[in-house]
Amino acid sequence: MLKTLRFLFILFFIISSFTHPQKNKLKIDSSKSLPILTVESLSNAQYRVGNYLNLIRLYDGAYVYPMGKQYSDRDFYIIYDRQTYCKLDGDDLIDAIVILWEKFGGSEYWPYIVPVLNKNGVPYSLKSFPLPDRTEIKRIYKKNSIIYLELVVHDKDAPPFYRSKNETWKLKLEKNEFLRID
Repeated sequence: MLKTLRFLFILFFIISSFTHPQKNKLKIDSSKSLPILTVESLSNAQYRVGNYLNLIRLYDGAYVYPMGKQYSDRDFYIIYDRQTYCKLDGDDLIDAIVILWEKFGGSEYWPYIVPVLNKNGVPYSLKSFPLPDRTEIKRIYKKNSIIYLELVVHDKDAPPFYRSKNETWKLKLEKNEFLRID
């Protein structure tokens, strides 16, 4: 009896879904969808970080510097943290602002804000914007053509390694790089 009722319920559901189509169904036309930058593509992209002449490529969100004579036995690496999506260059594609962290051993780490253009679904990194050592990035957002960074930075009057000052920085993308305007 229970199996019969279950069967009738499923049969009723199937028949009613064909005879009463939903009016507000979301229609997606895949031929008109725009290419997007995915987390996977951003965490495996090439970036211009710091003052390095060459691009570095992240693999699964990380780049480990090759150890040579100039380095000690400490770890030197760059890691992918997160991204914010917005339009940067005026085309119809959604670009990204990526946060990367660079570490040279010890307790220091340097965050970089990197504008990444969407070139038909392929990330294209512009020049990175460095932030002070150990800066905490709370939020990044865009309003009109200005990028806002909500940060916790080191107060000059505070003890060493103590991030105690909340600041909001304003950046503008000009000539393929972020410039601070406040």
